[in-house]
Amino acid sequence: MTTRRPKGERRRHALLEATLQLIGRGGPAAVTHRALAAEAGVPLATTTYYFSSKTELLREALRLAVREDVALAESDPAWREAREATTPAALGDALARNLEMYLRDPDRAVAHHEMFLAASRDPELAPAAAEWTATNTAMLEPPLERLGSTDPTTDARIVNAVLNGLTIEQLGSPAGGFTEAIARPALQRTLEALLPNDSQEGR
Repeated sequence: MTTRRPKGERRRHALLEATLQLIGRGGPAAVTHRALAAEAGVPLATTTYYFSSKTELLREALRLAVREDVALAESDPAWREAREATTPAALGDALARNLEMYLRDPDRAVAHHEMFLAASRDPELAPAAAEWTATNTAMLEPPLERLGSTDPTTDARIVNAVLNGLTIEQLGSPAGGFTEAIARPALQRTLEALLPNDSQEGR
């Protein structure tokens, strides 16, 4: 049974979702009180009632982006295959398909990475950005450890960096430029370089 959110929580969530939509279309500079109220469909005064500053709003939007990323990954069959992969090739293939699914909503992907860049300019946002990296790293650690990684935390950070790089490359390329065929070889070569040779048997 789904628990219904209280009205205040629903409105706060709507403001955070609207913030991500604005950032996806125009970057953090597009987030003004007037634009946010219009995007969320709420009275202008509502924005300052729930968030005392723009920094707080961006920080909470970044945290929401983290939660959404995790939920999206966990609902994707490709991610479940990634967690159960028995070779680096299988893991790379599953991660490539998961990345393609993530990029089906490019505006939201842009918003997530814009928020990360905003943290580089505002120290108050840095803890939320670090939480994003830590969460994504933690999701990658178990399959890497099972495949024989001697340092799954470091290796997970490397794989996460490759995924982020491929995402940014796609977001800056012409529409339709991304395919699994681009991501899969890059991910598989990365994983094969990180993991021991005996984990690669059975390809």
